[in-house]
Amino acid sequence: MAKNFYFAWVNPGTAFDPEVHNVEDEDVFNHTFSHDEGGFAGLSLEIRNPRIGLLNPGRKIWAYYSFNRAEEGDLDDIVPLFFGRIMGIPSNVFSTLVTIELTARPSDFVAQKTALAETLKVLPYWDPIFITPDSWLDPDTVLEARSALWHIDPVTHVVSISDILIPGDGIVDLPAADMFYDSMSLSLETVPLRSVTIQATIPWSQSATGTVDLSGTIKNRFEPWQQLITSFTMGGLVSSWPKDGASIGSGWQVVTGSLVDVSFLSVPHVEVHPLFDDGSLPVMAEGSILFPVKTTGKVWSGVDGAGYDLQYEIVGVSLGYAVPTLIVRYTANREFAQIVNFTMYSDQQSIITEAAEDETLVIALTANNISDLSYEGDVPLVDVRRRDFLHTPRGLQAVEYLIHVARANLIGRSRAVKISFSTDFETGLQYSLTKSGTVHDDRLPGGTATGKVTQITHSLNGDSGEAIATITIACAVGYGGSLSGSAGTPNWIDEGYIDQEYQEYVNEVSLVETSDVTWYIPPFTAFDDDVDFIKGLTPGNCILALSVENLPEAQEAAIMAASAAELTDQAAISSVLQEIPTRVHLQLVPMEGGPFTQVVTIAVSDLITPQQINLEAPSV
Repeated sequence: MAKNFYFAWVNPGTAFDPEVHNVEDEDVFNHTFSHDEGGFAGLSLEIRNPRIGLLNPGRKIWAYYSFNRAEEGDLDDIVPLFFGRIMGIPSNVFSTLVTIELTARPSDFVAQKTALAETLKVLPYWDPIFITPDSWLDPDTVLEARSALWHIDPVTHVVSISDILIPGDGIVDLPAADMFYDSMSLSLETVPLRSVTIQATIPWSQSATGTVDLSGTIKNRFEPWQQLITSFTMGGLVSSWPKDGASIGSGWQVVTGSLVDVSFLSVPHVEVHPLFDDGSLPVMAEGSILFPVKTTGKVWSGVDGAGYDLQYEIVGVSLGYAVPTLIVRYTANREFAQIVNFTMYSDQQSIITEAAEDETLVIALTANNISDLSYEGDVPLVDVRRRDFLHTPRGLQAVEYLIHVARANLIGRSRAVKISFSTDFETGLQYSLTKSGTVHDDRLPGGTATGKVTQITHSLNGDSGEAIATITIACAVGYGGSLSGSAGTPNWIDEGYIDQEYQEYVNEVSLVETSDVTWYIPPFTAFDDDVDFIKGLTPGNCILALSVENLPEAQEAAIMAASAAELTDQAAISSVLQEIPTRVHLQLVPMEGGPFTQVVTIAVSDLITPQQINLEAPSV
């Protein structure tokens, strides 16, 4: 093995110990280490053929590969480069030298990734509304709204995430003198996205139940502010009045329905014999109609055997009075959906002269039904009576999640320029995939470029002893800049008087946590039948139409017209009334209406992306 490199077979889970692992368990002639962004590090070693099966159950399959910075064996300067396990049988098994491949894939990778993902399931970067329940356990969903990739440390095997623009462990600034001059290359990695359009449908089933007392409103259609209703055909009205349990329309049922006749007991046709009776007229309800008394004949009095009296006939129509009760229950089940629509643009430098079709991306999403959704205590809709979701605090978080989805896609395609360069092995050890690199070279536009490290390779040539590192960085081609948001004002009631989820703010421009995009949602406008179950139903907002046909005044006019035609006998008057019965017509708001759909267009600023290389600048 070349000087300063060590190879030690170990048991899985063994911690690196420079005093133990500074050994050469295999004769290594060449090595190539590679680690690509989002993947596992790999190590290819050319070793002397051990002439034994490397996967023999009695052999160790995990190994440390390390390097000593010191010229003489100072253990304090030993740096572990790689910890991994052999992947399979060697190549060239019949040769003196064989090549083995090792991978730094943690044995508990899935468990680590899953555990980390659970901590990242936080709004607005992860929203169960837009992830199907059978994917809630998929750890990769936590990156759909993040501009980050998984990172697996090649030595510790700790699983983390690393932003593709922002380095978690700083920036390595490489002077031009430390870079091999002829090693630099620059290429276009991808065509940047110019825009992302989001169309996300969020459905829910609105449901509500309650009761409304319509009794007073019906009374007022007869005699305003009275407690009774009147009719000359009260009997028919009583018999047809809605009864308890009756269905009276879409989603409406009678809870209590009664019409109690409280008219004075009256006789519409009586005969009076003044000699024998006291001569008083029959008692009839106020408002009743009595026709003129008629003489119908003579009756012998039988008093002392002498005299006679006249017999009188009285015809009348009694006005009925009744107390109405109509209490109804509504059971609503209506389908709602709000469609979030916006386009986010990214202000990028031009790297091609003609627009390409793949510069735009359209993402169409259909959310889970939020009225049925619950994830670990998160109930997005909160109240199934709602007629609006997006303007609630939880709805605004859902919007911001979609903003981050669009942002992640734009950021993911913003690193259009790839720069690779080589340096000496020890200088290359400064780099990791959690860092960015800055290079200086007069041949670059503007003379400098900065980008996230996306690939690290280093190699050792055992024959020459040459050890070099090659670093690749990806540079965003934006223009940079900054943004700020602005607070809104309460639109419904004074700040702090009610919970935020029932409050609405206007003119609020929100700045996302990443501070590179702002957005604004327009105030709520009704898109249904204007029924608000949270504020409550009243006769005033649930009655579409209420009218009374043939009020007593109209009936009386018809009866009197019949009287003028000598139709004052009881049968004739009853015939007239049969043609003009009092009827109550009632129409209520349908409780099974809809579906109701609204498109809500969000105003989104251009995404600010950093200028990590200025393609428009001249070389210096």
